[in-house]
Amino acid sequence: MLKVIDNTLLDSREVAGKLGISYDTLRKYNTVFYEVGHTFQKVKNKVMYSHSDIEILQQFLSLHKETDYSLRECASFVVTGEISQLGAQSLKTLTKQFEQTKQEQHQLNQALLEQINHHTDQLKGAENVLQQQSQQLEALQKYIDTKLEERDRKLMEVVRDLQEVKAAQQKKWWQFWKK
Repeated sequence: MLKVIDNTLLDSREVAGKLGISYDTLRKYNTVFYEVGHTFQKVKNKVMYSHSDIEILQQFLSLHKETDYSLRECASFVVTGEISQLGAQSLKTLTKQFEQTKQEQHQLNQALLEQINHHTDQLKGAENVLQQQSQQLEALQKYIDTKLEERDRKLMEVVRDLQEVKAAQQKKWWQFWKK
């Protein structure tokens, strides 16, 4: 936290520099504080900030950075002094959100495990079907090979028989006129 040792008042540009924000952002924050009922001291038509004002702004900035409250809510909490209650409430809220997120993550993990198991079972089933089809194809190929060999053997027998018959039926040239 910034410390202002004496009761010196600082102008907007000095305070913005010490808080690490732009001058325009500080003016915007002034508007928010005005809306919740807190005004800063004016000297010669300039806004001036005291030590307590700087502390309020620091609390406001840290609350706004640490929570997801709006600017107006943060300013209201700081001005009304509810910031200590807000810390306990934020802790309860964060704990509840953490537990809820943890439970949702557990449910998601369970659902994913079920899907993985389901897909694993489907893959095993597909492997079994594929193995059965592979065995059927092998059996079919053996059957086809066996039938082709048998056909070729029978065909060769028929060709030999025809050659024998033809040779037996062929008449010698001198027996051409004989029946």
